Amino acid sequence: MKQWKTFCWLAVSLLFLVGVFPPSDVQAQTTCRCSAPQWQPHTKVVKRGFFQKLYIRGFQCQFCAAFVTSGNNPLATGPTAKPKPQTRPMPRPIPTPTPNPGGGTNNGGLWLVDFNAAKTQAAASKKKILIEFTGSDWCPPCIKLNNNVLKSPEFKSQMPPKYVLVKLDSPRDKSKQSQAEQGHVKQMVAQFKITGYPTIVITDSAGNELHRQSGYGGQPAQQWIDSLNKKVP
Repeated sequence: MKQWKTFCWLAVSLLFLVGVFPPSDVQAQTTCRCSAPQWQPHTKVVKRGFFQKLYIRGFQCQFCAAFVTSGNNPLATGPTAKPKPQTRPMPRPIPTPTPNPGGGTNNGGLWLVDFNAAKTQAAASKKKILIEFTGSDWCPPCIKLNNNVLKSPEFKSQMPPKYVLVKLDSPRDKSKQSQAEQGHVKQMVAQFKITGYPTIVITDSAGNELHRQSGYGGQPAQQWIDSLNKKVP
């Protein structure tokens, strides 16, 4: 009897050595700790004794290394589970721009936003064209020029009789501009090769450039106007 028990223990030990009975870690995880796991195909290698290896195909989470077998496991939260239906977010309504009268006006009706309309108006009134290239919501010198000069009573009373005013704005917030206006501004920036803001360009009624100046040094409105009038009689 004692010899029989010894033989049984030897046989069981040999079976474990050659790998007939797999170890306890063959069972793979079926859950993942991540709130949004990212799964990728993975083959897990498990030793069976000293001479054999067991290869388990499944999926492994890239974040916590949780492993899920490729079988149809109802507890699996990875690729073996049925995908949840995805709901598309409702599209945000696109604001409808308010039409601009007179070929596109801005800033209380003094400024056009269409250079072609400005040329037509300048030819009819025999005026020059003053174009302001600006970044109205991000460029500090542009904001100062607008507040100190372009909105001043001196500018509003002295410049419109001589010039057709055009404002070509490149703001960061483009919600108040139509797609057509945005495209027109980009075209004019390329055409006049604008490299800095603010830039003032004076043209004749046909659109030929007569003068340009960039930046703003903080001059009072009347000083700024007088300086421009000396450069463009």
